[in-house]
Amino acid sequence: MLQQSLRFAHDRYEAGHASDLEELDAQRNLYAAELEVVRLHQAALDNRVQLYKALGGWQPADVAPSPKP
Repeated sequence: MLQQSLRFAHDRYEAGHASDLEELDAQRNLYAAELEVVRLHQAALDNRVQLYKALGGWQPADVAPSPKP
């Protein structure tokens, strides 16, 4: 949707019906949305790591495993 908006703003700019500011604004909105997707993906990965650690699936390299009785 935002890519479409950017194309529309670019076409309007090329046709002389809009300023370069309108095109830049559409581009900024697209980049902001893409950045938010990356942030959400990173948060999901961080949450997976935290869950993995909470379930005991991670041991630091400097900690020896506890001996089994």
